[in-house]
Amino acid sequence: MAGVEISDAMRRIAAGKLPGVPIHVADMRDFDLGERFDVITCLCFSIAYTRGEDELGRVAASIARHLNPGGVVVVEPWWFPERFLDGFVTGSVVEDDGRVVSRVSHSVRDGRTTRMTVRFTIADRSGIREFTEQEVLSLFTEAEYASAFAHAGLRVEHLAGPPNGRGLFVGVRD
Repeated sequence: MAGVEISDAMRRIAAGKLPGVPIHVADMRDFDLGERFDVITCLCFSIAYTRGEDELGRVAASIARHLNPGGVVVVEPWWFPERFLDGFVTGSVVEDDGRVVSRVSHSVRDGRTTRMTVRFTIADRSGIREFTEQEVLSLFTEAEYASAFAHAGLRVEHLAGPPNGRGLFVGVRD
């Protein structure tokens, strides 16, 4: 078992949640761990942070390079262009052990990308603080995803629905 993460902060969080599991500093577009796995997952639509079909193909190739023959891949995409709702807003609140965190977001289409503004508010015994992030996610078609995976030697199928309405690409390496 191993993980790949480019962000220092996210790597620290992952290491804290997965003690003993190596979390490598790497970019999903060109990582090389020097080993192969039976299963690789790429969830939380992180694949949509790529820019253009070339980068999408590089991610698919990196995944395929690290899968054993017959190995399984599970990838959660971002919205397909025809399913994206321009101006979409959502929010959630979590309360745990004296801390409350709220997250609200607003997403708009900008050509073949989504620009999402995400605002977090955190309240705990020390007070209230907030911060805002801007995220840019690519809108790839189902066919573009399928093509990138096929060129990498991965036979995938898109399973519509869960976990978040975008479905999952699930497949195997030839």
